Amino acid sequence: MTLVEQLRRLSEVAQIQRALLEGKTIAQIVAECGVRETQVRIQRVLLGKALTDNRRTSTKARVLELTERGWTASEIAAKLSITTSAVYHHRRRKK
Repeated sequence: MTLVEQLRRLSEVAQIQRALLEGKTIAQIVAECGVRETQVRIQRVLLGKALTDNRRTSTKARVLELTERGWTASEIAAKLSITTSAVYHHRRRKK
């Protein structure tokens, strides 16, 4: 790997880490930085606890809220980008 390639790689890593620390999603970073999803996931793991959870409410709370509004499991799953199995799981454990 040439020096230019190494510098480009380091620049990509720094850009990915900065975006993760700003709270951007993996999809946003891939679109903005033009990098592969696996690169972003690797940096996300490496940053570990330095990342904060930017969700305002837990998935469980959102599932229960949408259930009370009469949404179906498949509608909730699509809205929250989770599986229908996860929706059923949160509904069962609503205590």
